[in-house]
Amino acid sequence: VTVNETAKYCSWGVGPRVGVDTNWNPCGQFRVEGDASLSILYTDYDVDTTNVFIRARASNSENITTKIKDNDRCTISPHTSVALGIGWGDYFCCNDWYLDIAVKYELNVLWNETFSSSNAFVAENIYIHGLILTCRVDF
Repeated sequence: VTVNETAKYCSWGVGPRVGVDTNWNPCGQFRVEGDASLSILYTDYDVDTTNVFIRARASNSENITTKIKDNDRCTISPHTSVALGIGWGDYFCCNDWYLDIAVKYELNVLWNETFSSSNAFVAENIYIHGLILTCRVDF
C-alpha cells in the first residue's frame, strides 16, 4: 500500500507589531545594526487535504482517493524576527552621492503556523532565515 498526501494551506493574518531598529557607529563610517520585533497575529487558515491510497495487486492496482476540506481554523499566535549585521556608508563625488553597503543575518519564526492533516490539532513552527545584502546609492 502506497499513500500520497497533498495539503494546501491558505492563510492570512493581522495584528499589532512592536520592535526596535538600532545602529551603533563604533568607528568612522562603519556601523553595527540590530533589529528585533514581535507580532501577535490573528490568523485564519483554510486547509484542503487529499489522500490517495494505492494498493498494488499482481493483475492491477486500485486507487482510493479521499478529500478532506478542513475549513476555517483560527488562531492567535506570535511572530518574532531578529537581525544582526554590519554596514558601511560614505559620501563621494564632492559629497553629492552617498554609497551605503550592509550585510545582515535575519531569523523569522512563525509560531504554530502549520498543521498536520490528521485529526489531532498539532501545530508546528516555520523558521525562515538567511543573509541579506543591500547596496544603496543616494544622489
